Amino acid sequence: MSRPVVERVYAVFRRYPLGKVDGCPCCVDPEEVAALRARGLGDHDERTLGRYYRKSMSTWGTEEDFKHFLPRILELLVTKAPDFAIEIGLDSLPHKLVQAGWRQWPEEERAAVREVLLGAWRELVAAPEGTGDLVAMIEAQLWVIDAEALIAVWEEHLATTPGWRRVAEALIELAPRVVAGDDGVAAGLRTLRAWLLAQVTRLEAAFEADPNDRIAEAVDMASFFPD
Repeated sequence: MSRPVVERVYAVFRRYPLGKVDGCPCCVDPEEVAALRARGLGDHDERTLGRYYRKSMSTWGTEEDFKHFLPRILELLVTKAPDFAIEIGLDSLPHKLVQAGWRQWPEEERAAVREVLLGAWRELVAAPEGTGDLVAMIEAQLWVIDAEALIAVWEEHLATTPGWRRVAEALIELAPRVVAGDDGVAAGLRTLRAWLLAQVTRLEAAFEADPNDRIAEAVDMASFFPD
């Protein structure tokens, strides 16, 4: 992840200063609030932000508080990528964004978040097979990034050995899946699944150059699940 991308999200969300970050007295101890406020934003780690993140906007803090901490939350997520932190999971981020009113955010804020997550996606598809949870990342990304943008990044990496192995990895998991629903995530998954299944001929050629068992398995599976 390039430092300028991370710095941009910090700059965009600097407009949200540290507030009281009050919590429900039954769920959050005053000592926890004090500890959260005592550290500078860039000094937090997944341990100090983890409990707040899980409770944010439900029993701890407001949307504005969440936006204050979001740059560091995103930084922790993507610098842990492709092996994500235990306390702060990328798979929960979309739900937090929706809870914070993501769809009504200014476009500058939305664009900054998309840029960070797209950078994490770029790193993941270029990583060796088996790194991170590829499909969980796809499902999380689709809340904020179009399937076509994810595919375009993937295409950039298909000249590399991990590129086709990662395609095979995703195809094996997504090919048998029946994706129902009319929301954007479901539509994006159907688009990605269709693209993956359309790569059979290219996967066969990739297998000739890289006789990998997962690529062979993906080619065989695609024949059972035509688009």
